[in-house]
Amino acid sequence: MTAPMLPDTQPLGAIRVAAQSAHIDPWSWFKGHPPNASLTVSTQRKRNVARTKCIHHCFEPSWMETLYIVVHPQDEFLDFSLFSHHAHRKSTLIGCTKFPISVITDSGELTSVSFDLVKDEKSTAGLLADLVFYPSVSGSGTTGISTKAQSSLASY
Repeated sequence: MTAPMLPDTQPLGAIRVAAQSAHIDPWSWFKGHPPNASLTVSTQRKRNVARTKCIHHCFEPSWMETLYIVVHPQDEFLDFSLFSHHAHRKSTLIGCTKFPISVITDSGELTSVSFDLVKDEKSTAGLLADLVFYPSVSGSGTTGISTKAQSSLASY
């Protein structure tokens, strides 16, 4: 469920997250059984949430998926959370991290970014991803997102 958007709030732009792969530390995982891993990317207010598919029984999941997150001026961080899914109980958090949106908006594109995912102040996994920022352009239709981002979103 997404939070309602205020009528006068225009998006800052869109961030394309190319989730490549993760490495989950087997010693940090319960009983050493491989998790059913999936990645969730969202803004800190959970306004926009994007998820990868679930990779079953793997300490080295490789998604190679592209996720899009629309960011607003009041958003400060992207939240990356790695979960293990289970058919009969609640998903378990493997690790998470926050990434400042200002870093990607200033640079425009970051390739092969390595994130350290943490749970209970201990490193539990590593994540590899590419980030690209598409700034919004005023007057470009109703979305306010640049035509380059719209064409990328359309091909998705």
